[in-house]
Amino acid sequence: MYRLGITMQTVNLRDTKSYDEIIARVVVFQKEKNVSFIEGRGWDQNDWENKEFPSREKLDSLFPETPVVLTRIDGHAMLVNGKALDLAGITATTKIEGGQVEVVNGKTTGILVDNAMELIKAITPEPDLKTKIQALKDAQETVFKYGITSVNEAGLERDIIELIDSLQQANQLDLNIYAMVRTSKENLEYYLKKGIYKTDKLNVRSFKFMGDGALGSRGACLHLPYSDKPKQFGALLNPIDETKRIAQQIANSDFQMNAHAIGDSTNTFLLKIYAAVLKDKPNRRWKIEHAQIMQEQDFDLFCIRYHSICSTNTCYFRYVLGRR
Repeated sequence: MYRLGITMQTVNLRDTKSYDEIIARVVVFQKEKNVSFIEGRGWDQNDWENKEFPSREKLDSLFPETPVVLTRIDGHAMLVNGKALDLAGITATTKIEGGQVEVVNGKTTGILVDNAMELIKAITPEPDLKTKIQALKDAQETVFKYGITSVNEAGLERDIIELIDSLQQANQLDLNIYAMVRTSKENLEYYLKKGIYKTDKLNVRSFKFMGDGALGSRGACLHLPYSDKPKQFGALLNPIDETKRIAQQIANSDFQMNAHAIGDSTNTFLLKIYAAVLKDKPNRRWKIEHAQIMQEQDFDLFCIRYHSICSTNTCYFRYVLGRR
């Protein structure tokens, strides 16, 4: 929800039908706002006639001295211009574990996938407090229009959680929020020590862990390569040993772990880690967010019987699958 509100303060790129339409929206936005750092979100090349990723040349010619950062609709890829690349120190030789700097004919295209985006985020100006508050209020107004009164907020920083809490306490924010804390070293240290925090409107009891990227940006980690990119399998966003360590930390607390896992390879290894760290720990209600692509042989990994905490003779899970 917070990201929705922040996006509403930038260029809206949803429902664009071509790269030229993106360019037109950015130009109109900049004429109205005249900002020193242009941001936008919502483009999806799969909606265009030409479904290839766009390249930065047009942005470079129109905005040679103003950084432009346009995030894909899934939040797992960016198109940025040359100025933004220069500020972030990104070149054609930059290598990022768990991410990709797209290079064609020895030149950066401006496309950054998953962890490579962190280099841009590091040089992106932080919204001020007034903007953050307005973002939350704008997002609340939007979701209320759809009759939504409660949301799962997946992956928040501590300062935004505390801001939400303060606005709710002051009756400026009425939305009920189940807040997943973004899994960082600092957040783990703070919240594992603090423990679960719950009010009438805010429930902070889980960590959002990022396992892989998304399908549309070819970042979801698969057992087999992408059909349109035979050498690309996607990528895990964290080393497996690091994932195991974090999962064990959370398992030793009362918090849930909610892992973003889209690709079948990511689902396989995360579910096996869940089974290992949750052994003899019943009713933890850990989640896999998305599980978009699965191997059939991994279905049982979702079953509590696999986790050695099911004592029933009949299993509804297996009944649904037709595999009693």
